[in-house]
Amino acid sequence: MLKRSTCLICFVLALFLAADVHAADLTRAKAAGHSVRSAPADGAGGALSTSARGLVFNEAQDRQVNQKSTALTPDGNGRNDAGGSVGDSDPPINIHLTWNDNSTDTTMVITWATLTDVETVVKYGLTESYDSQRTGSSVWSSACRQYIHTVKLTGLAPVTPYHYCCGSSAGGFSEDFMFTTGVPAGGSERFIFSIGGDSRNPDDTTPNPTYAAYRISVMNTILSCQPQFAIHLGDIPNRGQYQPQWDEIFDNLKPQFTTMPYMPCWGSHGDPHQAQNAFDQFVLPLNGTGAGKEEYYSFDYGKVHFTVLYALWGDSRILPGSPQYKWLEHDLNKASYNPKIEWKFVCIHSPPYSTATRSAGGSNLGLRSDICPMLDQYKVDIVFTAHEHHFERTHLIRNDTKVQDVPSGSGLVDPNGRIYYISGGLGGPVNPADGNEWFSAHHANVRHFLLVDVNDMTVNVKAIAEDLTLVDELTMSKSPTASEKTQPPPRRLGGLPMSKSPTAIFPRSKAVSIRNLILACPARPIPLRQRLCRGEWPRHSRY
Repeated sequence: MLKRSTCLICFVLALFLAADVHAADLTRAKAAGHSVRSAPADGAGGALSTSARGLVFNEAQDRQVNQKSTALTPDGNGRNDAGGSVGDSDPPINIHLTWNDNSTDTTMVITWATLTDVETVVKYGLTESYDSQRTGSSVWSSACRQYIHTVKLTGLAPVTPYHYCCGSSAGGFSEDFMFTTGVPAGGSERFIFSIGGDSRNPDDTTPNPTYAAYRISVMNTILSCQPQFAIHLGDIPNRGQYQPQWDEIFDNLKPQFTTMPYMPCWGSHGDPHQAQNAFDQFVLPLNGTGAGKEEYYSFDYGKVHFTVLYALWGDSRILPGSPQYKWLEHDLNKASYNPKIEWKFVCIHSPPYSTATRSAGGSNLGLRSDICPMLDQYKVDIVFTAHEHHFERTHLIRNDTKVQDVPSGSGLVDPNGRIYYISGGLGGPVNPADGNEWFSAHHANVRHFLLVDVNDMTVNVKAIAEDLTLVDELTMSKSPTASEKTQPPPRRLGGLPMSKSPTAIFPRSKAVSIRNLILACPARPIPLRQRLCRGEWPRHSRY
């Protein structure tokens, strides 16, 4: 009797431990270069039907399997074509591409899901004959109730199209897809990317064929412009904790997800704090927050540095001194001193400048106060936002002041200010704006996306409606003498500006702290002080 009770207690403890290590296992599997397939933490995976294509969860009984689910076509008819050939027992679903480091020209991360524990294999090459193959890792996601598979391809040739398929011999392989690798860091090759947000449904928890049709229409227009990659500015599904909505998005946007890297910026309806689904399904750079919580991050592509921030709501803050604030300053400072970077773009869901007229809409004044001075200091070129479901662009702004009128069609040369965009038109309900603020240059209440054309020292941004109508256009260019890489912003010591050569002598009439005098004077050969004076700052520190 005692032995039986002891066994029961051990079994219960094992279940709790298995649930607790899910997030850590998933992170290790994302980073692993070998196959690590974990058993379902809740014991449900082995009992799932291999013919099921997706799962629908009862809201009152979260994570409980109710029925088989199929993705919806715009006309509302169910279909069962997530990939693979007829007869496959468990072909890949939810296939998508991302990057997880700065090697955007020589790597590609391929992620997909299955409902059973099968191998993780990607076949790839310059043709459909697939002369290479790589295995990766898989982990059971108790949030998604799917096995999440990840393979990172490395050693690829820059700016080169590749064929690939993914899956397993047991479950079946996907159809053939193609992607193109990126422009090398600092490269002058021209490239195009699309950016926008708010592809979500209205406030419901079930698939919505009407809004699926909207996002598919916008996607098809994007694809006709042939961008190399896409950035989503947040609110991908409406309820991020309900996997059927993710499954619907992956199905609706399959031509985008499977052919170009798709880098997300998290939004309020993704509910990342509540929904592990988002983090489990996207493999992103871990240069921001810690492993397993890719909330904010950055990456380089050609001559552009992209900084993706985490501010979900209309009243979200990135307070000075907070971990994200310190990281942002470190990230922008590093990019400013990188000789390969000419342009700095910041992506964030919540807009510091907006004339949205909906209830609780408009500018996020707290965020404007928090980070816009820093964006000025490090001369960020463009800030892309969403959250409000319309298009809006500002005039040229510096120090919270309009420094130049910028009507549609303008061309700016060596602009000394920031341009802020709102692009929340990827398919969600349209929310109006009126443009009745000093900062607003142009607005339109339409579904749309932004197409950004980077050609060395020139950037062209077009706002394009889903019917290919041109909504707005702006061109920015830099002359070599005004390049930011030759004029980085001054570093700071204890809040005091410091010249490029740290040999300035403070006038005796100035009241300066002993600490700042010591840090600013390189006369005495103390190693740490010398390193500080040469600009060799500790990582993640703010000065």
